[in-house]
Amino acid sequence: MFSAIENLYLYVKLKFSAIQLNNKYVYKHDINPTLLREIIEHSRRKSLQGNAAIFCYSHALLLQLDQDPKNHLKELQQSMTEHSDSIDEDDLRILSKLTENYCVRQINKGLHEYYEMLYQLMTDRFSRESKLSAVEFKNFITICLRSEKAGEVLKFIDESRGKIFPDEIREDAVNYAMARYYFHEKDYNHVLKLLQQVSYFDPFYKIDSKKLLIQTYYELEEWDSLESAMNAFRVFIHRNKAISEVHKLNNQNFINLLFQLIPLHSGQSKKLLKLKNTIAKKEALAERDWLLKKMAVLERQPKKSYIGWSSL
Repeated sequence: MFSAIENLYLYVKLKFSAIQLNNKYVYKHDINPTLLREIIEHSRRKSLQGNAAIFCYSHALLLQLDQDPKNHLKELQQSMTEHSDSIDEDDLRILSKLTENYCVRQINKGLHEYYEMLYQLMTDRFSRESKLSAVEFKNFITICLRSEKAGEVLKFIDESRGKIFPDEIREDAVNYAMARYYFHEKDYNHVLKLLQQVSYFDPFYKIDSKKLLIQTYYELEEWDSLESAMNAFRVFIHRNKAISEVHKLNNQNFINLLFQLIPLHSGQSKKLLKLKNTIAKKEALAERDWLLKKMAVLERQPKKSYIGWSSL
């Protein structure tokens, strides 16, 4: 058995490493490989089961390393549920967010079965918290819309707007959420009006608002505005220093594949099939489902004519 000091040491290192590894996927943070090897060796010891927080952080760490992820996800969720009373509230929040971020990464790979798990994890955590970050608020709206829970969106916005922090992003968060809702309802002119009210204080809101604007122009067949927005988005993603390489790649692939999709029409069956397969199999890709839906539309009917596209 570990001594109290050894337990504390291991707890701090596991927690720090799990958070750092998570942040590597979100921001440009790296983790010391020597430290990581040491942590992994400690985390495999069966004696960790006597301390719920340490046990959970060990599974959270190995989950993010994709080492037998299904097993670690199961163990982590089960332990968080069974020992919620003995795990510090701050640790429970961090562990939940680490698990949520793992689900997000799986969804970005096209694994839809993680939507319901992510929805439940966030719902449970929100019920315990008095504040809600602007990024979490945005993510939950997206989850509801993508998992056919659009009916919950307006109620959630109304009940949660006062909890959003930081305060300076609150108005942006609500306007963007409403824009996402109206996009889902195909009220595209309303989307454009709402996006004009977003000030872009947060880099992730800026990225997603620009992406939503691109999708809206596509739906409205505003080809000149679409081309301008896509070119600007490509430059913005390339120059952005705040986001991780994973986020950058997700969005770069989105814009590159959309550029390939736009000139196609139903008569180009071979090109359509090739692009459809590429979209389906691309590991890092934002808005995969939307792109596949647009592909399905193209397969059924000719694309209307457009002008102004340059060769890239």
